[in-house]
Amino acid sequence: MQVKGKLSCHVCGHISATEVMTDKCCICGSPLGQIPPIVQRPIDYETLLMNPWQCSICGNLYAGIVPPRICPNCADGPSLLRENSSPKVTGRSAGEHILIIGSGIAGVTAAAQARITSDTCRITLIEREHILPYYRINLTRYIAGDVIRDKLNIHPESWYAERDIQLVIGDVQFIHRLAKQVLLNSSQLVHYDKLIIANGSHAFVPAFPGGSKQGVFVFRTMDDAEKIIARSEKGKSCICIGGGILGIETASALCKGGVEVTIVGGSGHLLSRQLPERAGQLLKEHLEKQGVKVKCGVRVTEILGDRSVSGIRLSSGEEVMADFIIISAGIRPTTYLARECGLSVNCGIVVNNSMQTSDANIYAAGDVAEHEGRIYGLWRTSLSQGKVAGICAAGGCASFMEVTTSNVVKVIDVGIFSIGEVSAVGVGYQAFECGDHDRYIYLLSHDNYLVGAALYGDVKLAGTLRKAVDQHLALTDLILINLAFSEVLKHPL
Repeated sequence: MQVKGKLSCHVCGHISATEVMTDKCCICGSPLGQIPPIVQRPIDYETLLMNPWQCSICGNLYAGIVPPRICPNCADGPSLLRENSSPKVTGRSAGEHILIIGSGIAGVTAAAQARITSDTCRITLIEREHILPYYRINLTRYIAGDVIRDKLNIHPESWYAERDIQLVIGDVQFIHRLAKQVLLNSSQLVHYDKLIIANGSHAFVPAFPGGSKQGVFVFRTMDDAEKIIARSEKGKSCICIGGGILGIETASALCKGGVEVTIVGGSGHLLSRQLPERAGQLLKEHLEKQGVKVKCGVRVTEILGDRSVSGIRLSSGEEVMADFIIISAGIRPTTYLARECGLSVNCGIVVNNSMQTSDANIYAAGDVAEHEGRIYGLWRTSLSQGKVAGICAAGGCASFMEVTTSNVVKVIDVGIFSIGEVSAVGVGYQAFECGDHDRYIYLLSHDNYLVGAALYGDVKLAGTLRKAVDQHLALTDLILINLAFSEVLKHPL
């Protein structure tokens, strides 16, 4: 039986419960073809009491000693949650205070799942920005004018009140682990029984001269977006430093508004971590046709100008002039709170499968968390980790498992999708590609099993490829799924 109105995007994992049918995912913009209806299956509660597993995306439960490789219901990957018994906890967590630092998707999801897990715990969500929690992933669409401000909110204000989740505006200055308190910038001390750190990441700014000049921006928050919009008058010129996802999306959004944009990237081709070289070249050619200038394989040595920016100087000596600059050179986990209070920190806050840190009463989730040596920095993973942290902090039992990374980008009018590995490095790898200027497919196998893929132009096969990589299908199995792949496999690299 289909659950009316519930749609799950196979690219970013967002679940929409709206009754209004749309042609694309409201989060990542993927076509409706990638958002199949979720099927609600009957639940055998007696069996589930033995070893229940819950999908982190659609919420369905499955029995078994080990979790299924992928969710049979919505095809989510191995990021499955494990619960001991019923979803409501009234034991040790009853009346306890769960304090959550950060109101991104990880923090908000943790609060929601904690309330589902426990009716009686107190939940407080600390928000640095003086606005309701919003979808950071949609900020580039906001500056492009594709999304209005009110549509960015993750939930309306009433949603938090209905669930008895208290929103507190403040900036945490220190965590007192022995006293179980956090100190806010208002000098207020807030006690907690369980703490979830979900304060995300911050923009990385390379240490080249001139980075503090007026007219130099990073792009992480709503405040950053508003400052960029204020500068983005038609006919103005901008340099986007960084050829990754955020830099490309930002350049695309500004170009749509009539800003003259130049992308400067240090790698040999655009989106080098997500796309093979040919796809990166196709993207460059497409951007240039839209009026965006692209310079790859170059390094910025200085930002020019007196007090205000006037341009940049490259390692080649070339100077590129601009009215303002946006630095999109990557992100770094915001770990200073964890380091100061003595938690185990590597590149991110080290967590186990339960999202628990080296302090049994503190959890971490999202961009700030490092799980088995890996920081994902992806929206979909932050959502899954937030769910696990919320369940465990509220007294339940859940487990996060390694997931296959995937990305979806829309540059002006071109869809781009990638998943898994895209570089054939080492013995046993073989790459295949097929396509032209408008449509391109790339497959990467290791020992004849699919380990990565990329799509350019047409992303209708994104859901199919995502399931295929998650299931580690053989190339022969891939042909059986879709005849389109038989043509690709005729073109080995």
